Amino acid sequence: MHLTQVLLDITVVIGAASGLPFFRPPPLGLDATRRRVSAVPAFNVTNFAAAAVILSHRNYYSFNVTFSCTEEPVHCFHLGTTLSESLSDVPQTFCGNKSTGVSFRWTRRDTVGDDDNEEDEKNIRAHLVIVRQVDETVIDQAAYAVPINDTRIYGSGQFSHEVYDGPEDFMMKAYRFTMK
Repeated sequence: MHLTQVLLDITVVIGAASGLPFFRPPPLGLDATRRRVSAVPAFNVTNFAAAAVILSHRNYYSFNVTFSCTEEPVHCFHLGTTLSESLSDVPQTFCGNKSTGVSFRWTRRDTVGDDDNEEDEKNIRAHLVIVRQVDETVIDQAAYAVPINDTRIYGSGQFSHEVYDGPEDFMMKAYRFTMK
């Protein structure tokens, strides 16, 4: 069992025992219960870094995200486990304190160029999705398609590991979604 899962399980048990509600991140998948309402200001991502750590079977993702020029940045971080020394999928993960309502996920595309997706999708390595919970029925969500060339394998043999080698700072188009 992964350390993060153990910590999550402990948090759930402690929360249940204390009688406090356990706050889960908002659902990231857009389904029939959500509809896009409008564009919102772009999310500004800074200091983005992601890499598999050599010989450790660990990887990390770290960045700051700002939603407007008047707000303080929210720090997002995830430490994961990977047996392949790669940038593996990250489940929906809270950024900073849960009260920020901000979460992210990283979804790897291992079938790059092998499917019938649109031409643009054939050059995508992964998707970074950031969600901000505005209230109980409204979320702001942005997605960034990470190009194939923005991740590289460094080293060889037992020292080979994947590293995000794209821009550290970028803007993400964002949209507001509401429950139907």
